[in-house]
Parts: sequence; C-alpha cells; structure tokens
Amino acid sequence: MIFSSIDEFSFTVKTWNGEVTVGVQYLKSYNYLPAECEQIQVICDGVTAHRR
Repeated sequence: MIFSSIDEFSFTVKTWNGEVTVGVQYLKSYNYLPAECEQIQVICDGVTAHRR
C-alpha cells in the first residue's frame, strides 16, 4: 500500500486494484525501517508495471 495523498481529514492509498480514500482515524503507524519501505516500494512498482 502506497500513500498517494494525505490531508487533514483523509488519506488516499494505491492498492493492487486502484486507489482508496480513508479517514485519518484509521491511519496507524507500523514503524517500518527504511529498508522495509524500499522493499514495499519495489513491490508496488512491480505491481503497477504489471497492470500496464
């Protein structure tokens, strides 16, 4: 899941089948390490490229 926008009341995330906007009350930090964030980005890029 990759965040595409965040504002005061909601955030939008990219998922495997589109984008979803959710209220910030559902936002939770998982305290990912930088290497884990990079790995997630690689996975998301691969999924996005596959969908094209």
